[in-house]
Amino acid sequence: GVLAGAVALLLNSCSTGTVMSPIEIPGAHYVGTRACLDCHADYVRRFPASPHARVRFQRAANGDDTGCESCHGPGSRHIETAEHKFILNPGKDPTACFQCHLETQAEFSLPQHHPVMEGRMNCSQCHDPHGMDIMKSASGLAIARLNESCAQCHREQARPFVFEHQAMRENCTLCHNPHGSINRKLL
Repeated sequence: GVLAGAVALLLNSCSTGTVMSPIEIPGAHYVGTRACLDCHADYVRRFPASPHARVRFQRAANGDDTGCESCHGPGSRHIETAEHKFILNPGKDPTACFQCHLETQAEFSLPQHHPVMEGRMNCSQCHDPHGMDIMKSASGLAIARLNESCAQCHREQARPFVFEHQAMRENCTLCHNPHGSINRKLL
């Protein structure tokens, strides 16, 4: 019964979107996605196809309850300042990502992990939060994209070998947990 309830909850959250509390930035208020369009047109146009487009606030702002501010926080101070600061940047700080991805945050606390918490890596180096496919890639099938993403940093595993590493034909994450593990080499 508990397992069935958990599966139903998971399927419901995947189909209807995640409901989260709005991000608070002192002195800023929500302006809506249309305000982002002038400077960030590419992101705004691609975003509706993204899995992150399903994120919803518990309270709607300006009738726009999904969009840029779901992850980046209220945008008024970003628009008002010449430096365009005062907005969460998941490309530099994983805090915005961890608002929803609690399990991933916990995995980065394990002894073996990519150096995201130390600030030497960030979520957007491997993931495209704005695009249709969350895995960053140039081309290819889903497994190839995942391996391509890993190979950008782990080039020694991507080069040709006489005895090919099995995961290069299949999927790196079959054996390696990219976020964290208690075992060496993220196994």
